[in-house]
Amino acid sequence: MIIKNGKLVLAGGILEADLLLEGTKISGIGKFDAKERGEEKIDAKGMLVFAGFVDAHVHLRDPEDIRKEDFSTGTAAALAGGFTSVIDMPNYRNPATTTAAALAQKREIAKKKARCNYSFHFGASENNFEEVRKANPASLKIFLSDTKSGLWVKSNQSLRRHLTEFAHEKPVLVHAEDAGTIEIEKERGIGASLAGIKRAGDIAARIGRKVHFCHLSSEQEVACARRFGNSITCEVTPHHLFLNEKDAQKNPLAGMNPPLRSITQMKGLWKMLDNVDIIASDHAPHTLEDKKNGAAGVPGLETAVSLMLDAAAKKKVSYLRIAQLMCEKPCGIFGMQERGKLEKGYCADVTVVDPKEEWVVDASSLYTKCGWSPFEGSKLKGKVKCTIVNGKIAYEDGEVLALEGSGREVERGY
Repeated sequence: MIIKNGKLVLAGGILEADLLLEGTKISGIGKFDAKERGEEKIDAKGMLVFAGFVDAHVHLRDPEDIRKEDFSTGTAAALAGGFTSVIDMPNYRNPATTTAAALAQKREIAKKKARCNYSFHFGASENNFEEVRKANPASLKIFLSDTKSGLWVKSNQSLRRHLTEFAHEKPVLVHAEDAGTIEIEKERGIGASLAGIKRAGDIAARIGRKVHFCHLSSEQEVACARRFGNSITCEVTPHHLFLNEKDAQKNPLAGMNPPLRSITQMKGLWKMLDNVDIIASDHAPHTLEDKKNGAAGVPGLETAVSLMLDAAAKKKVSYLRIAQLMCEKPCGIFGMQERGKLEKGYCADVTVVDPKEEWVVDASSLYTKCGWSPFEGSKLKGKVKCTIVNGKIAYEDGEVLALEGSGREVERGY
């Protein structure tokens, strides 16, 4: 396959050139004659060509609650949003992904249903140390707040033990809202997140291990995380960059944890973007009925890339920086080798976008099973046109072409 006439978003800049894909690998950058080579051709004139986007923080709900999402619909949404790989968060229950058996069950389901490439984070509980050893996952997720499930590391003793015993070359992800601070302050404010960052960050800094802080929602949180050195990485979400507490007041669907912050804090988060490692959607779909009953979380796979493209069109961020935040760095942090860059020998996972096409977010056209978006009605400039996974067109011009089971589990190494 040859992607012709596009502008390739490379590590060193944007280059107008062709991209040659052979099998499941990128085999060349330059000028190639598709007719002479007998290759399939995609004309990307006027388009930007990125390495496949990677979302390291999604909740696909399978098998926990497939009314909301499953590996088939969730990975279809990922493809429509330009993502070629996703990493699924541990389920909270039914069963919680805190045992080797639960991870094996999830792996078998994804193998049959996933349409894009995928991997998994494993869940830490107060005392599942033996299960963590047995499962030997590529990454571990710790919640410092009460999830109303087994996914809660409550004591400092268990937190220290997980951070100490889990292989130090592998990342531990932390949802840093501190339960004790929430109880004292009677809100999920920035203070709760700062307390959680300090709890985990202090231990990580002392023992020299990798910790990744999820969905930081304010300038203060990013600044706090950065104080703990180079072994610490962090992410922000599009909803915390593009929505604020006034949006939550107007839209009851916009409830999430951590909550949306003030306009001032949202603007401060943008100012800290150079200190952020990755952008992840925190795709957390719920049925409308569940949202009415107070469920926290929003879907985001089909809007994350376009929101950032729209920001680039408004000169708030560069296309190169988007590639770092959503392609290259997620792969580096989470051990997804030979992915995240348009380089010879790398995996043929590619996303082609039209930076000038304007479109309106419309729930009726979304692939996510939950069927709604907090960005409903938003007009965005920048549209995913084609998503290529493992050298094959998986999504093109509004249609998911990849079949269930065509996605592959990504082998991760550090």
